[in-house]
Amino acid sequence: MGRIGYGYKRRERDFDGLEIDKLYLDYPGTDRIERHDAIAVAGRPGDVLVLLASGDLGRGREVAMLKDQITKKGMTIELAEQEKSGPTAPPGRPASFEPTKEQRTRLRKMWVNSPYSAGYVYGKLIEMADRIDNDENRSWARNWLNHHLGRRTTVRESQWKIVNISF
Repeated sequence: MGRIGYGYKRRERDFDGLEIDKLYLDYPGTDRIERHDAIAVAGRPGDVLVLLASGDLGRGREVAMLKDQITKKGMTIELAEQEKSGPTAPPGRPASFEPTKEQRTRLRKMWVNSPYSAGYVYGKLIEMADRIDNDENRSWARNWLNHHLGRRTTVRESQWKIVNISF
């Protein structure tokens, strides 16, 4: 009875300490040729196919077909439990600025349907976020306001008046 390790988008060191006899690894673009070898060529009755996660075997209907093929061959599947390294952070980077309810209300009043210039509102947001007023942070402020409060809906009144002249 042998232990065969198989992984998709894995590294050899991911299988350290799992006591496997042979290791097969596939990566995107390899058409999972190593998976075929692990099951059809190397696998014998009584062997154990060791996976780090169930998704390593495949997806959708393919998984059911492969599991059936493995069990018909007399092999079993073992999912290795990886040690948790502690609580994981949510995906993505943390928000750079989370305004209080009062700050958000104030920014909304200044940004939407108001006579304040965009540059003035950028400056207020930069001040609230405790950032340095420079071109990079003004660009950040513009993007933040457009993303969180929507694009400005007011077109500032022009200083020029259109006069119809008839001849």
